[in-house]
Amino acid sequence: MRHCLKIVFIILFSFVLNAQQNTKDSLLAIIDKHAGNSTEVDALVSLGRMYETQPDSMFLYGEKGLSLARKINYKKGEGDCLWVISGSYYFQQNYGEAIRYNLESLRVYQD
Repeated sequence: MRHCLKIVFIILFSFVLNAQQNTKDSLLAIIDKHAGNSTEVDALVSLGRMYETQPDSMFLYGEKGLSLARKINYKKGEGDCLWVISGSYYFQQNYGEAIRYNLESLRVYQD
């Protein structure tokens, strides 16, 4: 019975990993088009959220998205990117900066 459970777990785990890689590839393809629109900002936000265990990557995608969102005046994207950046600070245990970016994100959402 344990042997069967191990096999089922391995099969399910491989499907999850494959689906996650396909999602990353799709998001990267959107970003590589350099369309400079809200879809690109949303892709950067999604990638940032996928890298929760890698705060540096999370911050990088958040900053890129924030810059573009501000350039095209995409307020929802700006708030989302600020939230991603706050998460990168949270995972680095820099709670002061995390709160600062969360509050800025809240301000943008309220506007």
